[in-house]
Amino acid sequence: MHVRPTLLPPTKQHELKADFMHAKPSKKQHGLMSRRQKLSQNKRRSSSRFSSREMKLKNWKLYKANKHIVEENEKLRHKARLLRQENQTLLSLFKTSSHSSTQT
Repeated sequence: MHVRPTLLPPTKQHELKADFMHAKPSKKQHGLMSRRQKLSQNKRRSSSRFSSREMKLKNWKLYKANKHIVEENEKLRHKARLLRQENQTLLSLFKTSSHSSTQT
């Protein structure tokens, strides 16, 4: 007869074997499992609520930053337009002055 060495008492071995074989848990074990499941569900829900609030805040901050960037971009476009007009005016003045100086 072959005897396996055991590290756990026989009752603990039985529980492990029952869990391994997916036997129905006792009422006490079932109560503990459902309590654990409820706790983990509550933890997930509270963390998801927190992350939802956090995400809304991040979204709002990103929206404000984006709005600021768009406003700055519009200001820079306006300045660029004015500089382009000034550049064209100076180029036309330069051409007319250089053209008139070559004629004299």
